[in-house]
Amino acid sequence: MTQGRNPTERAVKTIEWLDANGYEIQNEWNQETWCKYGETCMSALDLTFQNNRATSLNIIQNWDVARNINAGSDHYATTFTIGGREDELTDLTEAKYNWKATDEKRYTEELRRLLEKDQA
Repeated sequence: MTQGRNPTERAVKTIEWLDANGYEIQNEWNQETWCKYGETCMSALDLTFQNNRATSLNIIQNWDVARNINAGSDHYATTFTIGGREDELTDLTEAKYNWKATDEKRYTEELRRLLEKDQA
């Protein structure tokens, strides 16, 4: 939310839904997760939530925003451990994904095909 402005109706409804369904945000208030390339314009765009069950089981631990491992993206990396695991999991393929140029229709069709195959 921009300081000095009221939240939009969509923002209010989203917050109400998250609260009603027991979701808790992991980010600190207004924690920066994005910076426009070559500029000082920053924003809290990427948010992490967990539900009551995940909170009670302490599933998300050591949550952090890491600016230094963003793989060239203007979004900072979000890191955390799952379920108390002590070992850090790393992407051994060192694959870096950029979704900006994704063909949404092709991606959706392929995902649907894989899900149907998995259920068969």
